[in-house]
Amino acid sequence: MKVDDILEHFLSHAGWVDRAATVDRVIIGDGDRDVDRCLVTWMPSFDAVRQAVARGIRLLVAHEPT
Repeated sequence: MKVDDILEHFLSHAGWVDRAATVDRVIIGDGDRDVDRCLVTWMPSFDAVRQAVARGIRLLVAHEPT
């Protein structure tokens, strides 16, 4: 599965989201990249990013992206 496929799946279940104005997007990386593991976090803190890298995570989903 690709990063963009996962993002599209999330957005398809959020009819209230204004797709033209949403901040829900790929911030760093390539949306065409294959994903086999995902880490979900409230905020992309240094520790969360470090854990993702250490575990070979290819997708980090954060509620608060910035």
